[in-house]
Amino acid sequence: MAGGKERVLPSYNLSFPSLTELPPETARLLLKKRWLSISLPALENYSLNTLSSLAKQSFRLTLGLTALPPEFAGALKVIATDTQLGGGFIEFPFLSEFTPEAARILVQSLNRGVEARGYIRSSKSPTLYFGSGLSLPGTGMPTLPPDVATELAKYEGTLGLFGLREFPAKSAAALETFPGPYLRLSGPATEIVSPEVAASLAKVAGNLLIPLRELDSEPLAARFARQITWTLQNLESVSKDSVPALIQYKQTFQVRKIGALESPELAKRFLGNNYGPTLPALTRLSPEAAGIIAQSPNSMLLGLDHLDSERTARALSTAKGGVNCPGCGR
Repeated sequence: MAGGKERVLPSYNLSFPSLTELPPETARLLLKKRWLSISLPALENYSLNTLSSLAKQSFRLTLGLTALPPEFAGALKVIATDTQLGGGFIEFPFLSEFTPEAARILVQSLNRGVEARGYIRSSKSPTLYFGSGLSLPGTGMPTLPPDVATELAKYEGTLGLFGLREFPAKSAAALETFPGPYLRLSGPATEIVSPEVAASLAKVAGNLLIPLRELDSEPLAARFARQITWTLQNLESVSKDSVPALIQYKQTFQVRKIGALESPELAKRFLGNNYGPTLPALTRLSPEAAGIIAQSPNSMLLGLDHLDSERTARALSTAKGGVNCPGCGR
């Protein structure tokens, strides 16, 4: 680098998936150089100095901590966010003890701002994942307490909360102010949500990624239609009231797991792809919707195991691109 100090890039990954003890002297030897990533998912006990050294020597950390005391949260403030190498992340796949105070300190330590570029929100903060995230199944987060959610909602980077088995309405309400750029949620409690939770999630500013199986909220459907990132790969049903909002989505429309296709308006959205309608989980198809998807110039794949409507069968018989229905007639 002319006129300045040459930039030394980190190299290689330091990964010990089964390591349960790390003596200070061993840590000092390992951390004499910078690493592209450091992964110690089985290590639960860290000294404060070791944790700080880990953060200094890599910008991508996977830590096996089950509890995060406030002083440990503050030690992570030295981690860098190397945007030239794709940004950084901190992953806690097994964290189960997390107080509001620790959450507040962690957020304050890692916040580096969000920059809006048109429809895209770019963050200088590292990605922050709790529960099973990037590479490990983890144990998941049993619940997200409202007071912890209030602190995490102030984070100015991508936030992932994985494996949620409980998702209180008050916690969802606390996340309404989360600035983005991405809020990633997963777990049993995020597959079917209450109207109150759906209404709160519809207000989140950043892109919302959530494995919904049932979409029964017009505000949330409208919110998904406005964002570029598609997140409804697991969707099995769409309520009648949600259809008009959801079909406004401008990008390629694909809902492979949907079980019932009865809305002609929703059926029309499957005609805009470069391939035929692909609905391997379909169990019910109305004659009106069948007449729409039959207009596809490409062959369609339907998961129906029988045709119990003569009108539906007649509509499919007019398909321009043909029908592949392996289970029909069994």
